[in-house]
Amino acid sequence: MRLKTPSLNSGATLVEMLAAVIIVSIVVIGVLQFLIVSRLNVYTANVRTGMQQLLSDTIVQYQSAPPGTITNVPVTGDLATYIVQDTPYIKVTKSLTPTNGTYTVSGTLTWQTFRDGDGTLFRYTENLSLQIPQ
Repeated sequence: MRLKTPSLNSGATLVEMLAAVIIVSIVVIGVLQFLIVSRLNVYTANVRTGMQQLLSDTIVQYQSAPPGTITNVPVTGDLATYIVQDTPYIKVTKSLTPTNGTYTVSGTLTWQTFRDGDGTLFRYTENLSLQIPQ
């Protein structure tokens, strides 16, 4: 019985194995990046929905303010941690005079998904307005 000796050309070379490892690594990193970005987008969308609801509720609450009023309404609760100012507030403004028979009550809120000191990463400004008949 004769034993076969392996030839030098059988199997993958070191360069081919290294290329395969690099390709697999790129695919894995791409999938992880997709999953992380998807999670961030969902989280940011959920926070934005809460901020818009808070802003809307605050505008409705201050719709009977006197014309020309500018108020900084303090924010408390869970959403206050996302608001950029040291003292969280929503700026609510009611127009001084009516336009076409309606007053405008506007609200502005600047928030950030992740607090990173003074940075602007994931920072958003929400603006909503409500038209009130005279």
